[in-house]
Amino acid sequence: MCTSRAAPGERAHAPPPALRARAREGVEELEEALARTLAETAPDLPDPHLAAAMTVAAYRSVYVTTARRMLAGEQVAAVMDEHRARLTAAFDVLEGVFGTG
Repeated sequence: MCTSRAAPGERAHAPPPALRARAREGVEELEEALARTLAETAPDLPDPHLAAAMTVAAYRSVYVTTARRMLAGEQVAAVMDEHRARLTAAFDVLEGVFGTG
């Protein structure tokens, strides 16, 4: 069994297809749960499913960028302020789009 890890900047091995498929299912489940919650708690929201999909996509985009930077060897402290700023900006955009502010 190989227990070595990729060094910073090296490309790690891609997870097996079954694991990637399960991860996609998990994201779909999260999105559906968020859509249900939005429908129940924000009845004036015109399209809870669209809002949920955009929210998950926005978070994923910010997360993936941050993860890539950290995998490239950047320190957590160096990326966290920008991570928070990008999340805030993303949610500000969503708030503007859906008029929830």
